[in-house]
Amino acid sequence: MESQTAEEGSSVTLHCELSKSCVPVEWRKGELGLCPCAKYEIRQTGHLAVLVIHDVDPEDSGSYMCDTGERQSTAQVAVKAKPVLFKTKLQNLEIQAGETACLRCEITNPGASVVWRCGDKELTTSSKYHLKQAGTLVELIISKLQETDSGEYSCDTGYQKTSSVLSVKGRMSLLNTFLEFHLLIPITLSC
Repeated sequence: MESQTAEEGSSVTLHCELSKSCVPVEWRKGELGLCPCAKYEIRQTGHLAVLVIHDVDPEDSGSYMCDTGERQSTAQVAVKAKPVLFKTKLQNLEIQAGETACLRCEITNPGASVVWRCGDKELTTSSKYHLKQAGTLVELIISKLQETDSGEYSCDTGYQKTSSVLSVKGRMSLLNTFLEFHLLIPITLSC
């Protein structure tokens, strides 16, 4: 058998040539015996035993063996993962202090891992940050915002990165903006 490299989502076909026709064979991945199913197609015609692995993913990488009981033939299968890209990117947010911010983006591979950062600091789930993932949607929820939470936040798949700026406005800065606007309007008082 020959070792093979395949792209995630494709099929891999392993051929095992037998010295005798119709000899029963057992296919294994490592120590695990394989049975025909949606994932594994097992065929045998004359001197040729065939294993087809459908819709491969990185977990299918490993050593595969064709075993006749008397002889074994082994091949390595390596599966290259598809790059995880962004379908939608992060958007800049401006939110008032005390509120909750939700930064969200969508990736191409459901369940793929991402790394969230604020500046250079890697973020993990805590009382401040909640990292959430449902299928291809990934979210960073930041609670009880303070002005010090303002900054650049990024989400990184290892292949691609998206970032946004979070601006947290303090309650006083909103009041100051309101007062500055109204102080520009001339007021006439009369008795």
